[in-house]
Amino acid sequence: MAIDTGVSGETLTGKISDQFKAKVLIVNHEKRLTVDAQCSNLATKFNMLYISVYQLIKHHIEKCTAWGKKLEAA
Repeated sequence: MAIDTGVSGETLTGKISDQFKAKVLIVNHEKRLTVDAQCSNLATKFNMLYISVYQLIKHHIEKCTAWGKKLEAA
């Protein structure tokens, strides 16, 4: 990885941050804990994407998609 250090400190910090910040963050929690709002807020603050696995599974099962059918069969 090559980094041009002949730029402003702000630009350099941004480029380094882009290279090393988390792209995917997995949060493992008990189902009874409601963390959707907190995770969504963190994703917004740090320019990330938050996807609730529980909501995604529920969506596929309710819509009877091929993936949802496989989940139900398991």
